[in-house]
Amino acid sequence: MTRNRKISVLLAAAALLLVATPVAAQDDAAAEPAEMAEPDITVSGIDYAFVGLPTSVPAGTTLGFTNDGVEVHELAIIKISDETTPLEELMALPDEETEAISEYVGFVSALPGMGADGTIAVP
Repeated sequence: MTRNRKISVLLAAAALLLVATPVAAQDDAAAEPAEMAEPDITVSGIDYAFVGLPTSVPAGTTLGFTNDGVEVHELAIIKISDETTPLEELMALPDEETEAISEYVGFVSALPGMGADGTIAVP
């Protein structure tokens, strides 16, 4: 994972502090965007920032994504099991350590002026 991608993913994960839930085994289909689901919350991406990204959501919430910027944007949600380490320290960790304390939840992207084709369901 490149440093810029890691920072973007960790910032999105830090901005969305998920309700602590046990980590369950997931199949590959669970990591894909949910098709045709109406989002509970729609987040907008503008150039290098998010609008409408909540600080926490209950399990089962679905997130939609629209791109209000001029570049292609993405929203990736990663659940971080370490709730005590400051974001700056998490970003400084080697990729292997970051991956050991995180769980991939989902990813969507959108072209400028468009919405994503799917949603991300928060476990």
